[in-house]
Amino acid sequence: MCKKLFFSSRISLIIISLIAFSGCPDRLSVVQDKTQPEQILAELSGTVKEDDILKSIVQLELATAGGVYPTRAVLIARKPSYLRLELLPLMGTPDFFLAATPRKLRILLAGKGEYYRGAPTAENLARFLPGKFSLEEIVTILTGGFPIAGGPGTTVGIKPDKDFLLVEIKGKSGWMQKIWIDEHHHPTKFSHYDEHNQEIYNIQHEYYEEGKPLAGKITVRMAGGRTMLSVSYSDPEIEKGTADLSIFDLPPPAGVKTILMD
Repeated sequence: MCKKLFFSSRISLIIISLIAFSGCPDRLSVVQDKTQPEQILAELSGTVKEDDILKSIVQLELATAGGVYPTRAVLIARKPSYLRLELLPLMGTPDFFLAATPRKLRILLAGKGEYYRGAPTAENLARFLPGKFSLEEIVTILTGGFPIAGGPGTTVGIKPDKDFLLVEIKGKSGWMQKIWIDEHHHPTKFSHYDEHNQEIYNIQHEYYEEGKPLAGKITVRMAGGRTMLSVSYSDPEIEKGTADLSIFDLPPPAGVKTILMD
């Protein structure tokens, strides 16, 4: 099984080294700016560090069996595996609450009076969120990163691709991941391919604004172009070095039915 590296590990350092020393076109300022590798690394790995908490009101588009539904939500996330999500109805109080930590997953459907609890596995998360990603992968995506795979025999290459810098990460078994970086150092697209070179899913970053901690919109699409999840951020904030993780706790309110997921 591939080890997940999430752009903050040795793979990131390899990528930065390749960027700094590759002979790419002059128009790619990523290669020209050799004096600021820390800045490039920060932009590739995202500005949300493991001791930070990201908070934002977001506009979500969630894909379900019945279609794609837009909704507003409160999003709170902390790497590597802390997440809180509250869906905001047009009127009234929130009806859906999700709180997850490395060991616990808690879901409250207030309108139904149901409280779910279990381990934060990909299977349990998929009961309420589209796709089948691990908690760490979901948090990585929502905080502006990519779920990079690694392991023995992994290779990293870099080359120009039109107006972009293309980073290719290849596994020994044949899987591949690609990351496109624009001339402003912004990662704009990530694609994951299986051993048959078939794209499984991709992540697109759009609407970067100066001074904002991450892309204005992040979209996850499955093979064939079907949107699975789209997140648009409204004035995201980052709390630096926050040690209080109580926001990621969700005790059951009185009178609800508890449902075990495991």
